[in-house]
Amino acid sequence: MNMKRTLIDCRTQFPWNSSLFWSAGTQVLVVWMMLVAPGCWWNSSVAGTDEELAPEVRTVSDGTAVVDFIRDVQPLLNRSCIECHGPKKREGGLRLDIRSEAFRGGDSGPAVTPGDSSVSELIRRVVSDDESLRMPLNRTALTPAEVAVLRNWIASGANWPDVAAGAAAPVHWSFLPPHKPVPPTPRESDWVRNPIDQFVLARLEAEGLHHSPEADRYTLLRRVSLDLTGLPPSVADIDTFLADQKPGAYERLVNRLLDSPHYGERWARRWLDLARYADTNGYEKDRPRSVWPWRDWVISALNHDMPFDQFTIEQMAGDMLPGATVSQKIATGFHRNTMQNEEGGIDPEEDRFKRTVDRVGTTGTTWLGLTIACAQCHSHKYDPISQQDFYRIYALLNNANEQELPVPDDALAARQAEIDSRIAALEAELEYQFPVPTTMEWQPVTVIQAGSAGAAVLTPQADGSILASGPSPDKDVYTIVAETDLENIAGLRLEVLPDGTLPHEGPGRAVNGNFVVSEVQLTAAPRAGAGAASTCRLNTAEADFSQADYGVAKAIDGDSTSAAGWAIYSPSGPWNVSRAASFALETPAVSPGGSRLTVTIHQQPGGSHTLGRFRLSVGIQSDSQDRPIEERRRELMTRQFQAWQRMAAATVRRWTVLRPASMKSNAASFSLLDDGSILVSGDATKRDAYELEFPAARQSITALRLEALPHPSLPGGGPGREFIDNPGDFYLSSLDLTAARGDESRPVPFVRATHSFARAGTSAQNAIDHDEQTAWLITGGTGRTQIGVFELGDPLPASDGTVLKIAITHVFYYPASLGRFRISVTSDPTPQQVSTFPEAIEAILVTPESQRTSAEQQQLRTYYLSQAPELASVHTQIAALRSQRPAFPTTLVMQERLPEHPRVTPVYHRGSFWIREVRYSPVCLVRCLIPPRDPSRKTGWILRGGWWTERIRSPRASRSTACGPHFLAVVWCVRPRISEARENLPATRNCWTGWPRSSWIAAGVRKPCTG
Repeated sequence: MNMKRTLIDCRTQFPWNSSLFWSAGTQVLVVWMMLVAPGCWWNSSVAGTDEELAPEVRTVSDGTAVVDFIRDVQPLLNRSCIECHGPKKREGGLRLDIRSEAFRGGDSGPAVTPGDSSVSELIRRVVSDDESLRMPLNRTALTPAEVAVLRNWIASGANWPDVAAGAAAPVHWSFLPPHKPVPPTPRESDWVRNPIDQFVLARLEAEGLHHSPEADRYTLLRRVSLDLTGLPPSVADIDTFLADQKPGAYERLVNRLLDSPHYGERWARRWLDLARYADTNGYEKDRPRSVWPWRDWVISALNHDMPFDQFTIEQMAGDMLPGATVSQKIATGFHRNTMQNEEGGIDPEEDRFKRTVDRVGTTGTTWLGLTIACAQCHSHKYDPISQQDFYRIYALLNNANEQELPVPDDALAARQAEIDSRIAALEAELEYQFPVPTTMEWQPVTVIQAGSAGAAVLTPQADGSILASGPSPDKDVYTIVAETDLENIAGLRLEVLPDGTLPHEGPGRAVNGNFVVSEVQLTAAPRAGAGAASTCRLNTAEADFSQADYGVAKAIDGDSTSAAGWAIYSPSGPWNVSRAASFALETPAVSPGGSRLTVTIHQQPGGSHTLGRFRLSVGIQSDSQDRPIEERRRELMTRQFQAWQRMAAATVRRWTVLRPASMKSNAASFSLLDDGSILVSGDATKRDAYELEFPAARQSITALRLEALPHPSLPGGGPGREFIDNPGDFYLSSLDLTAARGDESRPVPFVRATHSFARAGTSAQNAIDHDEQTAWLITGGTGRTQIGVFELGDPLPASDGTVLKIAITHVFYYPASLGRFRISVTSDPTPQQVSTFPEAIEAILVTPESQRTSAEQQQLRTYYLSQAPELASVHTQIAALRSQRPAFPTTLVMQERLPEHPRVTPVYHRGSFWIREVRYSPVCLVRCLIPPRDPSRKTGWILRGGWWTERIRSPRASRSTACGPHFLAVVWCVRPRISEARENLPATRNCWTGWPRSSWIAAGVRKPCTG
């Protein structure tokens, strides 16, 4: 051996400046070279500088070095690469001891690009400056000469002779396409009736056995009936078959059984087992779920002999088919049969990760015949599916949201139409159902003073009502002093009204919104104060509704200490609504110039059964009884309608809807709807944070309004996203407003918040108290619009350059964020109470009456009739009908996310949700894997030319699609959306198919990725 040559070869690795070398001499040098730098001296042809190698490497005329694979390259690979990329290990999915595997590449794409070493992954890795990327990993780097050998070999075409190609990896049985075998020819051919008989009989003959005689007709009937329908034949079936002695009787029997609905029921069971079908969610709560429409879809598909390719496509991607039908969307329920954990302590995203992992594994088992779930944690050297392949499939299944889909039903639709017709008829008659004034005409009083013996705060409202707030004593006595200009009072009316600040909207302050009025007392005095007050005896009482055993007459029985009285709870139908009680005076109270009245309301049952919001009116005897009934009815309705308009107009404000300039969330996706509202979809967490930016309105701002709006895509119809205990609820922990101008920003504090509805113990005020442990909830008020109004301490002046930033935070032990909402601002004085009028009605009310059109005035009139307390009995009938209106059943489906909201999937290290590595974008995979759609074909649209759909006509045939690009076709190419927008996406660097690009090009599937 030439020691000098060896020293030159290893100069870049040997520690020449080490004192050990100079003190130990040549012996130490040899030991070091054997133990530390093996390979430096074994092949001097690949060591040293290019100049030093010149005598040993031949060149051609263009200067390219001629490299022999067996002499120069293979030893280098064996020495530095095969330990990690050979038969024992296959790191990164790359194997370099077999030609076909080496050219195919690994997880990072093809390792070698023949003819161009500058783009070859192999060269990039061996020369990398990044220690985590440079190969060989954690070992001595290749010398420049060794790198030069690899460069020259690739540049000259990467010739790899057949003699060194290596053994091909064994082909997994499921990758072999099915071939139609030639049936054998048995000796006793006259027994054969179909090709299957040929195989059976040939095997029997080979074993020296004889076939059994044909079974009797009854046994045949029983066997085939059990096989095809799972049921024994009926007596009628037996009689029909035994009586049919014509040729083809058995075939006709089979056709009848195949046409039976029980055929689909029998054979769907196998598919339901593959899909892990269940009618409950599993885990500790194991609540029921509605996914039976998918079960019925499978049964129907079998009964209608749906082709297997269609059967596959619709279950994998029915929601993504052009113009997808309800049936095709129902089919995606295949992937919604996973267990779902609804315990409060879980991480919802981790549970969704587990469900998606289950879907990937089930897809592999069901369609590919492979247990690919093993690759969740790491690659296996004998498994054709790597961990990276697993998460590439995961990425596309991960890019779908889990939703509920209403399933139309003709019978239910007919029932809905019938009830809607009855409701419409009642609503059309509301005007003619308005009560006829007989003995009383009512006029609201003017409240002068309102007090509570129990320290409750009684606040007069703009509509003449009184709202109780503050302390809620166990028992209470209200004293109201009021005035009226009526001179001859014959009656007193007490209206109880719902309000969003009360438990369950009231109208009482008990936990369920009820109240009990034990006694009502009235005194009257001249308004001018010239006479003494006199007691007015109330001798008769009427109410539009009274709770059982709590009749209104008990409110004037003279016992002010009794726990009994007037209450309005109803065990059926809505009862947290407006009600009215009227009391007639035994002797009219006559006071020229008007009266000052003192009304005392005793409430003694306990449990805070006190009035929450109420209004007092006084009545006079009607002197127009001789006029026509319809004229008197119309006159009373007009008077009441005008009074309502004045009251309603006093509660509304002009609101300007703000349209966001930007929207961000930690997890969720946002869509801006035409009405300016924001629809939330996608992921949800235990701490959902929304960040919105709005250009400031060109007006000063005194208050901000948050409208929580229902939407059919939300649990329970919304407006929240809570789906476990109270579907449609939300848990609004904080709402913060910031005004930003340039680089400067300042918080804008809220001083007061009111709401339309809140669960007992919560309020909109909780959202501005800077405590995330308190919140505004709407439990019991889901499925309809709820409003919160947040008042600014000081008006925010108008400014063209100001940007409003709103941060909304939801913190709860399971996801409970807003699902659809809209932000508005006003410069009007802050209203005392939240207006709950519909948007169209509110827009009319803020318009002066003189400027309203006749159509708007009629719209207001119609709305008033739907709310008028005088028509409470009819409203109760309408509400009862609405409660009987059946809803369509729902089913669980998958819905592809919007293209602008793709989920990015990481590779989870060892399958752990908490350790994430490489990330894959489904958009990139779509571009790489989806071929152009061939509009000339009506079937097989997912892959050009229909070659994929032509191959999967049976469950066995589908397994052949797992081979190479076929595998990608059946799993990866089905889920992504087919659209021109995605076809035209720009190149992405992360594109990687996992199989050689050449195989895709050769198959005519797709041009290679250029990223």
